Amino acid sequence: MNFRKLMLKAAAFTAGLIILCIVVSLPFYYYDMSKLKEALEAGSKTIQSPYGTIEYVDIGEGIPVLVSHGTMGGSDFGALQAKGYLSGKYRLIVPSRFGYLRSAMAEDASFEAQADCFAYLLDSLNVDQVIVEGMSAGGVPAMQFAARYPEKCAGLILLSTVAYAPPSVYKSQDLPVPGFVYDTMLKSDYFFWVLLKLTPSAVHNIAGASESLKRNCSPEELKLLNRLGWSFLPVSQRFEGWKQDSRNINSLTGLPLDQITAPTLIVSADDDTVAPQAWSRYTAEQIAGSQLVTYKTGGHMLLGHMEELRELTGSFINEAYAAEDWKSEVQ
Repeated sequence: MNFRKLMLKAAAFTAGLIILCIVVSLPFYYYDMSKLKEALEAGSKTIQSPYGTIEYVDIGEGIPVLVSHGTMGGSDFGALQAKGYLSGKYRLIVPSRFGYLRSAMAEDASFEAQADCFAYLLDSLNVDQVIVEGMSAGGVPAMQFAARYPEKCAGLILLSTVAYAPPSVYKSQDLPVPGFVYDTMLKSDYFFWVLLKLTPSAVHNIAGASESLKRNCSPEELKLLNRLGWSFLPVSQRFEGWKQDSRNINSLTGLPLDQITAPTLIVSADDDTVAPQAWSRYTAEQIAGSQLVTYKTGGHMLLGHMEELRELTGSFINEAYAAEDWKSEVQ
């Protein structure tokens, strides 16, 4: 048998094995996806608006906190994000941003329009003022909301936020994995499901959670990280939102940071490979009276600091809530 025939047989065997694995795995895939989609629809609501359909989660009681989720998120991801990094019992209002899950892709899908959409949702829910928490790309519409609606924003929390800073301020950082890998992974529910089953670390790397960072995590943080990974599914219903985030971020030329008057807490890590720490430092310099907290390690997900962060955000929210000019509004 010559080498060419041997290679052809090996290729045919490999292809057959791959097809067999796909066929065997499909029932498990469809079962998992049906459960995920069922839970998504049961846990969220929708309203119609000038921006199209808005999907949102409204859970809990207490001080209202509007959560602006990060890239590849959604209302489900944002709720997990809030429970992981916020301390105390709050009323969490978590919209799916434009193009995520059941929220429409608005004709104007800019971060400014997303802030206006947040305000429309709050008015629809008869909520006058909120603490706003934004993480990663969700930090930009959170900042726009604080600048455009100061009367509605009692406090602003920015975690590992994407932002604008003059190019001279920072040295560009590479994404954890090449851009084309994101495109491939984030189009196919099945491919992403296989990755989560076989190598969840590949999914963790998307969020900048390296193996070295995970070694310093508590069991609770690892559990949250895994739940956040699974909350990316179905990725096919988040892909358009992610692409729009990318377009918006790439076209950032500045933010109205000097117009933000709400108390502001900014948290970032030096080793963040997704949002350079210098963005947070520059943002803190431009927002008068803001508080900047930096960690040497933690990456984009601020791993290893969950308990400390909960105490930090809890104290910040309580202090903002104690301000007489808005305390009466929520009583």
